[in-house]
Amino acid sequence: MWAASLANIEVPKEYWWLVEKHWLDTQIQDGGWNYSKSAMTSTATMTAAGLASMFVCFDNLFTKGFIECNTQNEFKPIKRGLDWFDKNFEDTMKAGGGGIPSPQYFLYGVERVGLASGYKYFGTSDWYKMGVEMLLKQQDPATGCWNGDIVQTAFSVLFLIRGRNAVLFNKLEYDGDWNNRPRDVAMETRWITRDFERTVNWQIIIPRCPSANGTTPRSCTSPAPRRPSSPKTTSSTSRRTSSRAARSSPSPSATGRNFPRHQGPLRQDVPAV
Repeated sequence: MWAASLANIEVPKEYWWLVEKHWLDTQIQDGGWNYSKSAMTSTATMTAAGLASMFVCFDNLFTKGFIECNTQNEFKPIKRGLDWFDKNFEDTMKAGGGGIPSPQYFLYGVERVGLASGYKYFGTSDWYKMGVEMLLKQQDPATGCWNGDIVQTAFSVLFLIRGRNAVLFNKLEYDGDWNNRPRDVAMETRWITRDFERTVNWQIIIPRCPSANGTTPRSCTSPAPRRPSSPKTTSSTSRRTSSRAARSSPSPSATGRNFPRHQGPLRQDVPAV
């Protein structure tokens, strides 16, 4: 369905509401997802699937709000999922898939999250670089396949081919109002891909993460969450002002533009899109 929406095939809004509700209802307390809603801890594969799906729903339900700057620029369930990846991705990869029955399938899910979110790093790890290194070690040099299985080989190739597409835009995540239009570069990149019939990528760069020469700035060693924990909701008028005071969060009754309440995506709680 994501591919269909990117190809401008009309997908009913009702479908996206139902999908978003499913993933909201099944998110676990630690921020990830599991195959069972009653589970106490998340799995890497299902967290990748849930997080990528949430980004797709986010884009398809709130595009108009992004353009008009009247939609909150951060959705807490997505932030919690990203924080789970920040905390667990590196350990999962260092364990060679962390006991995951199909690490190639997991990496394909990671690629979906990276493509949807734009993040180059999860925690302090370059997810694509780590994935390539793991897959190259696992590939059978004689046959070129993975695990002697065509399905796992297909997932591996789908992950690796992402590196063939040029990165057209880098968006800098810095301390401050860096993301007032949260999906601007994502939307523009997709438009260019579709109209020029050549796939291009974009990514979010975080200054405190490892540089190209492999060194790690001191600010990148902190385990603290990299994303602000208190998102703001502002009106179009207040956003045009320069002071931070003018951009403080008003009450829902003041603006009538409240983002989905986190206990469920009730349509009366969100701006009309």
